[in-house]
Amino acid sequence: MTGPMQTLTEEQAFARLEEHLRQAIAQVQPAAGAEPGMRITVPCDDPTDGGPPGRVFVEAHYWLRGVPPERNRAVLDALYDYWAAHGYHVLSDQRTLEQAPQLKVVHHEDSFVVILRQNLADQLEILGSSPCVWPEGTPSPEAEGEGEAQRDGAKPSTNGSQPPTTDPTRSH
Repeated sequence: MTGPMQTLTEEQAFARLEEHLRQAIAQVQPAAGAEPGMRITVPCDDPTDGGPPGRVFVEAHYWLRGVPPERNRAVLDALYDYWAAHGYHVLSDQRTLEQAPQLKVVHHEDSFVVILRQNLADQLEILGSSPCVWPEGTPSPEAEGEGEAQRDGAKPSTNGSQPPTTDPTRSH
């Protein structure tokens, strides 16, 4: 092994995610109130990046309050323009849907995903998630051992860990 792969810590990932979300919320005109919603850490049990087990991703949600429903499309369009000009790549553009339009982007430098969506009650929610990170920034000795066992063809021990979870907003 060439040494542990270093990532942001879980705490740093939350801080970076908050930056992405706050910068997007600041683009909403008229200014919207941001009501915090769910904030969670989820295991990267099935990462699409081919990386080792033991990592997590973080996710945070905000409800945008004070935006009249008739302005929702303008908010989606404004964030599309902002994200296109600030290093984001559009993953999914469903702004023209009559019901539950949404816009999903990923930042090209750090792979954080941000989604703006309207629910069936015409409320806007902005949420985001990090790429897979080590909770403490580097693999634990147990995770390093599991990675070596996988390379040797052995199955890693689950040690009573939770079953894999899936996130409908992204695959890890």
